[in-house]
Amino acid sequence: MAQLASALNLLGLILAASGDYAGARARYEESLAARRAVGDQRWVGVSLCNLGELARRMGDFDTAARCLAEAVELLRDAGDAVTVAFCLADLGEVRIWQGRPDEARPLVLEGLALSKELGERFVEAMGLHNLGRLAGLAGDQAEELRQCAAALERRHSIGDKEGMAKSLEAFTALALDRAPAFAARLLGSAEALRERTGRPVAPVYGRFSRRPAAGCTLNSTTRPRRPA
Repeated sequence: MAQLASALNLLGLILAASGDYAGARARYEESLAARRAVGDQRWVGVSLCNLGELARRMGDFDTAARCLAEAVELLRDAGDAVTVAFCLADLGEVRIWQGRPDEARPLVLEGLALSKELGERFVEAMGLHNLGRLAGLAGDQAEELRQCAAALERRHSIGDKEGMAKSLEAFTALALDRAPAFAARLLGSAEALRERTGRPVAPVYGRFSRRPAAGCTLNSTTRPRRPA
């Protein structure tokens, strides 16, 4: 049963990377059910993290929040600090999308502090980017730019092309009104990076305006490399 669960989870990862979100969700749900049957709480937490992240990408924020919150509890108990940091960052982003910045901020800050402690620059970049989004919601564009630039630097340092594309898309949203020609060049660079990754834009970003949830800049997150 444990091997079946791992195989289903791996298939879900592959399907999600190819853009088949419905197929990935079905495989993640099957993997989660199998891991619950086995009773290994760490792996249940990992499956919940994967399912929660995918639900966020699909715009199903209620499911995402529920899965990620349970994952944090299970993974804390299991001592999986890296995946806890990721889930906190992802859950913070879900709260931003839901228009609940006061709930998002402590999650983002905790995940950021943990990622820095662990040296997980991938997750650190997620946190920095979401801090930028929160600053934008508060009307502090200078801080938004500073945090987004820091996130871009982290992503560049680890070669995270999809993450860099998302950072450039955030700068595009910021520059669009004041410097449309520059914004167009930024967006072109982001699209070139996306083409190199081969991973499509998540469905959620086609369902919301340029500033979703009452002020959030365009942004998303990718998953770090985790065990299947």
